[in-house]
Amino acid sequence: IKAGADRLTRLPRQVVGYGKVCARVNIVTVPAHLDEVLALVPAWWGVMLPTGRRLDLQLHQVRTAQLNPDRSVHAMCSLLCRDELVAKLMEMGGARGLTTWSKVAMVNAMADSLSVGEVDAYLRNCLKARNRLLAKRGPQEPSSDWDRLRQNFGISLRAAA
Repeated sequence: IKAGADRLTRLPRQVVGYGKVCARVNIVTVPAHLDEVLALVPAWWGVMLPTGRRLDLQLHQVRTAQLNPDRSVHAMCSLLCRDELVAKLMEMGGARGLTTWSKVAMVNAMADSLSVGEVDAYLRNCLKARNRLLAKRGPQEPSSDWDRLRQNFGISLRAAA
């Protein structure tokens, strides 16, 4: 979401980050930013404009999101936690001593062995499972997952609140 008071300085980094892992992306912006947003985001990104007032707000589709043609299996695998990587690699017939591997080695092994679709499905399931775990535990401090997302996508803690 890029509101009227927002600057678009982080958008190029966000485009790169989201482009590595997301199958589809929609950006919501205001008419004042529309031309610049259209120039900054790839053609496969969807673009929406809000119309109406606060309680009657609707989204008008300027451009429909398409499938991302160039996701990175490696970047998608790097969003997985160590335990999630171990579980998947074990399921795939993991090598001896797997639990002593570095996370980088696990990410590389998984990225070399699975397709974008396979990693996409596994990552989606892991993220859903994390949400269920967080709901059971209640609110907590931002996790290392949040730190990784902030770093990859240029998201600030203030924006998340």
